[in-house]
Amino acid sequence: MSANSKLYDSFEAAGIQNVNIKRNNQKLHCPNCHNERKNKRDRSLWLSAQKGTWKCFHCDWTGGVKNSQYVAEKKKEYARPASVELNLSEDIIRYFSGRGIESRVLQYFKIGETRVGSENWIGLPFYRDKELVNMKKRPTTHKDFRMVADAELIFFNLDCIVGRNDCIITEGEIDAMSLYQCGFFGAVSVPNGANTGQMEYLDNCYDYFQDLDKIILCVDNDEKGLELREELARRLGRGKCWFVEYPEGCKDANDVLLKHGEQGVKDLIKSAYPHPVDNINTPGDYLAEVMDFYHNGFPKGDTIGFTGLDELVSFRPGELVIITGWPNSGKSNFLDQILIRLAFRHGWKHAVISREQWPHPIHATKLVQILSGQNLRSREMSPPTIKNAISHLNKHFFLYGIKDMSLKGILETAKQLVIQHGIKSLTIDPWSTIAPPSDSKLSKLEYTNEALRQICDFKDMYGVMVFLVAHPQKLPVDQKTGKRPMCELTHISGSQDFENFADIGISVYRNKGTRAEKTDPLGDTVTVNIVKVRNFFNGTQGSQTFDYNYRAGTYAEEHIPFECELDRITKQSAGVQSAIPITPAAESPKLREVGELTEFRHLPLREPNF
Repeated sequence: MSANSKLYDSFEAAGIQNVNIKRNNQKLHCPNCHNERKNKRDRSLWLSAQKGTWKCFHCDWTGGVKNSQYVAEKKKEYARPASVELNLSEDIIRYFSGRGIESRVLQYFKIGETRVGSENWIGLPFYRDKELVNMKKRPTTHKDFRMVADAELIFFNLDCIVGRNDCIITEGEIDAMSLYQCGFFGAVSVPNGANTGQMEYLDNCYDYFQDLDKIILCVDNDEKGLELREELARRLGRGKCWFVEYPEGCKDANDVLLKHGEQGVKDLIKSAYPHPVDNINTPGDYLAEVMDFYHNGFPKGDTIGFTGLDELVSFRPGELVIITGWPNSGKSNFLDQILIRLAFRHGWKHAVISREQWPHPIHATKLVQILSGQNLRSREMSPPTIKNAISHLNKHFFLYGIKDMSLKGILETAKQLVIQHGIKSLTIDPWSTIAPPSDSKLSKLEYTNEALRQICDFKDMYGVMVFLVAHPQKLPVDQKTGKRPMCELTHISGSQDFENFADIGISVYRNKGTRAEKTDPLGDTVTVNIVKVRNFFNGTQGSQTFDYNYRAGTYAEEHIPFECELDRITKQSAGVQSAIPITPAAESPKLREVGELTEFRHLPLREPNF
């Protein structure tokens, strides 16, 4: 028995269930008081798998596992800051006084002082479990800040969340300190401002927010701040996020403190309102959005670089795309092409559950071939090319394991991936992957309707595009042509609701017999039919025919040369202007050997191994 298995059994012997040994800090139900509590949802037990200890913040039950032999997974090693001088100079105390912050608050947050060049700068410490993890340095004379190089990004004042059911998130440390001064002790701050492109602090602090009931987003009231607010709400869950509305002339909590005093800050937080998920609204509530459409046009989706297809359809998070087609028509393969182009042209991250592409090493190989435009089996590509492709794919693809095929399990894991990694799409391939509950009393039609409703609720709540591949029912072959007709969404087996719920409908049709000779690397041409587009600004109905390179699994619009996505990425990494930041392979994390492709972002359902 492994050391981790023994540790798991030790926690279970103490009555603590569902411990994830591979995750350090986690919140669980307390076996000592859970059965007696009215709030059965509250996970009041805070457990550290690494230390082998726990504490309940409801009944104060504490304990630990003796001789804990926790075996941690190899993780990225971070730098740690040196200690900072806590004896503050008069200049720094005066600076905070000018921001309305009292000395007692500076002492609580352990604000320090550090030397940068010839100046004394403020030292803002970032603690987790009472250990110093990072330090932000900022001057008092001008706007600038520096974080410790290679240190871990976490929330400022993170430890204050432990044992709470709610918290406040601000965009700056001084805003969190302002809230503390006014009696709101559960305020944390993002570490790097409104930088929505660098939010690994959410990954690093996921467990602290997982079971909070209410999160007030008190970020800056400007364009970047509103972008941060929307992304935080999307990843933390819009249903638990609340917003604030600042008084005129104020853009953050510290502004309110300076202009309206502590009572103004209290009024700000007390008047917070929930994210309008289920609220009833009037057309007047959307005047700002309508005026934005008037001035700037309707929302634009992301296109994937196929000129003809781009004129027909674009892709936006928060919509349901249903793809159908006859067996062996290339549905899954063309979907992989879409996912790769969205990833490397627009920075999308994808969660994929696909029995059509099982097992994972096979799917990983197909993705490598599509990205590189080369065939692995025929030794066209070299080991360095394989490793380079894998290093890029690792940043954008998360492959589900096949353990729990219930829709609830799939969506729960997807929610975690939204929070921790900011995925923008979820692929379920095929629809028959989803296993109805064994105790379900619904008919097939009723279950399909209910499942599609749950999927739509998920995509709307978390702003995730869902790609759903569904097989058609059998249709007779045309006696004159010997071919089946093109599939429509109404041909999908099981329910008319597939057409009703789809925002975008795609039918993939293989034109059999168009391949010239067996030695020709091009397979039969494939026609991609856009059969439904709900929102006119996303596209229109139409079709586009593609050449198909069956050796690499890549597509190109008919009579247009094939484009190698990996070559395009490499050129961008070398300095050519890029739409998204791409890390050169030389700077990528150390890669696994090719023989270990079975570990390619393998995520078991319910208990994902991140």
